[in-house]
Amino acid sequence: MAAIGRVSPSLRNRRYFLAATAAAAATPLAPGKARAASMRNRVTPDMATFYAPQEQHRMHFYVHPDGTDSGNRGLSPETPFKTIQYAYDRLAQDFDYAGTFPTLNLADGNYPQGAYMQTPLVGSCRLYILGNSSDRAAVVVNGDGQFAFSAVDGAMVTVRDLTVSGHGGFSTSYVSRINAYDIIFGTTIGHCVAAGTKGWINLLRPTIAGDAAVFIGATYQSIINVYGSVAVPARANVQYFCYSYYDSLVDFASGMAITGADNLTGQQYRAFYGGAIYANGNALPGTSGEADAASGGRFFA
Repeated sequence: MAAIGRVSPSLRNRRYFLAATAAAAATPLAPGKARAASMRNRVTPDMATFYAPQEQHRMHFYVHPDGTDSGNRGLSPETPFKTIQYAYDRLAQDFDYAGTFPTLNLADGNYPQGAYMQTPLVGSCRLYILGNSSDRAAVVVNGDGQFAFSAVDGAMVTVRDLTVSGHGGFSTSYVSRINAYDIIFGTTIGHCVAAGTKGWINLLRPTIAGDAAVFIGATYQSIINVYGSVAVPARANVQYFCYSYYDSLVDFASGMAITGADNLTGQQYRAFYGGAIYANGNALPGTSGEADAASGGRFFA
C-alpha cells in the first residue's frame, strides 16, 4: 500500500471521471411511465453509507474561523485551516490517502463560504465533512453567491451535523454524490438541495428552519433520496417543496416521519419532462402539486 504523502496532480481522477461518465451515458432510459419505474428500480440505497468508517481508517484535518490558510496543513486542532475551500484544495492536491478516509472537522462558528469540490480525492472514495453532532446550529456555512457545498466530476462527499444558509445548500452534477445527514437548512435564497446532470444526493433527517425558493430540486437524469424524517419546527415558506424535471427522480423512503408539515407553505411538488416523484405514502408538506403527464411528468403518492 502506498504511503500517505504529497503527490503531483494525478490522472487517476480524470480516468475515474471519464469511465464513470461513459458508464452512466451508456445506460438508456425507457420511455414514459416505464422510464420512471426503471429509474427507481436502479436506486439501491447503501445503508452502510449512513455510518462513519472506523477511526483507524480516518485521516483528520481541522478548520476554524480564526485559523490560518497560508502555509498550513491543518493536521491538528491547534493548527486549523481558516476556510473550507482552502482546506479542500489542499486535501485534493497534496495527499494520496492510500485507502483511508480524509475527515474535515469544522469548529463551531460562522463560515462565509463552503467548498466547490471537483473530482474524487486520490486514494479515497469519499471525503467526510463534520460539524457539531451535539449542536448542529453551532456550525453555520453560508453559500455566499453560490451553494455552500457543490460536488462535480465524480466527487463523493458526506456532510454531517451543521447548518447551511444563504444562496444555496448542496448541489451535485456530473456523476457526483453528496450524502447530507442531519443538516439544518436556514433561510436560503435559491435551492436548499439541487441535483443536476447525473448528480446524486442522499438526505437523512433534514430540518427546514427558514424560507427558500426550493427545498429539493432534481434535473437532467439526477437522483435525490430522502430518508428518516423531515422536520419543519416553525413557520416557513418554500415555493416548491420538491420538483423533478428531465428524467430525474425524487424518492421519499416509506414510513418517514414528517413533523410540522403544517408549518410549511408553498407548492408540494412539480413533475415535468419525464421527471418522477415517489412519495411512498408520505403526505408531503405544502398546499398543492402538479404533474404534467403530457410531458412525461409522474407523481406516485
